Amino acid sequence: MSFRSAMRYNWYHCRCEHEITSFISGFCRSGILAYSEGYAIILGIVGSVMCANDIRKIIDMGCNLPCHLHRVRKYLWSSLTNHQYRDMKLAATAFSFEYYLMLVFGSIIGSEVFLVPWLIFDAFYLIFEFATTILSIIYGDHVISKPKHFLISMFMIYNWLAIFCASLNMSGSCHD
Repeated sequence: MSFRSAMRYNWYHCRCEHEITSFISGFCRSGILAYSEGYAIILGIVGSVMCANDIRKIIDMGCNLPCHLHRVRKYLWSSLTNHQYRDMKLAATAFSFEYYLMLVFGSIIGSEVFLVPWLIFDAFYLIFEFATTILSIIYGDHVISKPKHFLISMFMIYNWLAIFCASLNMSGSCHD
């Protein structure tokens, strides 16, 4: 590659990168996503309170989980005892509590590093939710006909976009 073609490549690469960055910057500054840092704090506080309440209920109830925390166990989970299921539920809720506290802490101090665990966790959840929706459409369950599930999925996508924009705003990537 000659020097001239290398310079042309670098100019084109930088121009494309700037176009993508400016698009994301404009997207994150538009509408309600412009207030994403405050939304991240509110989401973190609400999530932390809900998780703390669930942890308290799990610990207080012993091996018998409350009805809203106890889901029907099928296939793999049916071999677990109530105590094992409660411990797994407690560990998962404690991790969720930690992610939400990191969301609050990162938003308050303005460090995007603390938002990354929540973004990764929620991205995996959204990927699996999308795969489940596609599979249920293919196999005839028709999840789209259930508006409650569709609205919850849209709300989760909005949450992820808001925290992503908050992370970009904190890192300074959304400033021209």
